[in-house]
Amino acid sequence: MLIFDRFQSRPQAEAFAGFVRGTHRLWARVCDDQQESNQIDPFPFRLRGFIVLVERTEYELERRIEYEVERHGGHFAGT
Repeated sequence: MLIFDRFQSRPQAEAFAGFVRGTHRLWARVCDDQQESNQIDPFPFRLRGFIVLVERTEYELERRIEYEVERHGGHFAGT
């Protein structure tokens, strides 16, 4: 899973997840907090704000998505 955090609002996170689903045709889900996201994919470090989980794909596409998250107000936390 690709994990993105630090979205200030749920609408920001939803917009990014919708962008990923619509543009790249990948599974993406918004979680309200780390407890919810850990039920899907445990992450050993502290996550902040709203979280978006995105399915893994080819390396080049993952790098583009990591770059695009900042335009949507989020941050790439890791995999």
